Order: sequence, then structure tokens, then C-alpha cells
Amino acid sequence: MINKRNYVITEWMVPGFIEQTGSHIVLYETEDTGRSKLDVFLSSDQNLCIKNVDKKNTQFYFFQDTKVKSMFKRVDHIIFENQCNNKWKLYLIEMKSSVGEKKWREIK
Repeated sequence: MINKRNYVITEWMVPGFIEQTGSHIVLYETEDTGRSKLDVFLSSDQNLCIKNVDKKNTQFYFFQDTKVKSMFKRVDHIIFENQCNNKWKLYLIEMKSSVGEKKWREIK
């Protein structure tokens, strides 16, 4: 039996969009306003990661593009941690050098 998840990743998604990772993942913020590195350590060694989501072609052009309703904003990285028995924990990661109260409200 073919694993449906792997089939979707390999046959339907653009190569390199999502990657299978181990328990240690290194993420980078490369924007000049907040260059940083984040080392993530997970208990599982069979995880999935979408790095630099905001730089990948994920637009839905049928949504409105006003600032309030825009679907064009993306987090920087997404990690799917494999818990057990096909259960996953999702991490949405937005990397900033610092976050004030106003920015925190915008990110949330």
C-alpha cells in the first residue's frame, strides 16, 4: 500500500516545497531587517517542514487583496512534528529580531 502523504508530496507538490526532516531543523531569517538562525529540536525523527513559506508560490488569486482581508501574508516556516499514530503537531514560525506590542497584535 502506498503512503498517501508521500504520494501527495512526491506526485502533486512542486519538488522541494515540503521536505522530510529529522529531529534537528535549522531555520533562517534572511531579510536585512532581522537576520537570524533558529535551531529546532523535536522528539520525533520523522517530521515535515516547509521552509521560507513566504518566498514560495502559494498565492490564491481569487481572494481579496486588501490589507485587512489579504491571504498573501505567510509565516516564515511551518513544521509538522510527527507525534505518533498518525497524529501531528503543527508549528507556525514567524521570525523577527524583536516584537513590540503593536507588531505582536499584527502577527497574531
